[in-house]
Amino acid sequence: MARSSTSFAPGNRAAVRHSLKSRSITAARRAATRAEVRVVLVAGLPHLEASDLPLVDLACDVISDLRQIRAYLDARGGIVNRKGQPQGCATLYGSLMRQAVAIFDRLGIGPMARGQVLSALGADNLRTVKATETIRELQQLYGTDA
Repeated sequence: MARSSTSFAPGNRAAVRHSLKSRSITAARRAATRAEVRVVLVAGLPHLEASDLPLVDLACDVISDLRQIRAYLDARGGIVNRKGQPQGCATLYGSLMRQAVAIFDRLGIGPMARGQVLSALGADNLRTVKATETIRELQQLYGTDA
């Protein structure tokens, strides 16, 4: 029930001054972000198995939190306030960034992690074999320049 005759009814979005403190709007944005990130990660990481999906869920949570904090910081002019001091959430932001990088490494995201995953799966050896075959084919076609 509304507090006064001038109050908005529950659920009326016009009553929200901004979305950072609105649980319903924040929850909806968070769910949308998690779904978006999950689709990208699952589609882009074909080596994942069903047992890896909880790690994907953790990555989605961390990225969602990072996006929310980044939006907050952008609205306030950055990670440093007018007095030259870091915003209160700067430590949390840094911690979440480190968590995201660690999760990405475990999932095989990034050049170094991807190389480790591919070599562990034997795909690195497959690349070497294909490259050697291609070199032999080219030498047969054009001869060797030894």
